[in-house]
Amino acid sequence: MRVPILGSVSAGRPMDCIPIVSWRTIRPIKGRALRDQFACVRVVGDSLSGANICNGDFAILRLTNEARPGDLVVASTPMGLTIKYLDYADGRILLRCANPACSDQQWDPEDVRIQGVVKRVERDL
Repeated sequence: MRVPILGSVSAGRPMDCIPIVSWRTIRPIKGRALRDQFACVRVVGDSLSGANICNGDFAILRLTNEARPGDLVVASTPMGLTIKYLDYADGRILLRCANPACSDQQWDPEDVRIQGVVKRVERDL
């Protein structure tokens, strides 16, 4: 399976955009539907290091705007694109880190757009 690499996405401070920069061949995604579309982003930063997702890893995501609490998502925020765990509280969207040294983000629902849900993380050795 071949997917586009959409540049890098911040696991720390959000970034502005993720242009297509290359292509990556990946193993097929289990349980995928024929209509599903996938892309790949390179993780930059260490806010997910507690989940063993490190700077330089590749996150394979299903392109969708639908996600459930607990999903690892790539989200567009007023500060740019970021990769975090999705949660909700008091009518707000919480984008959670997996590193206690990093700060979670809180947003009003109209300020966040889910770009995709991470299905797998790969690391080149």
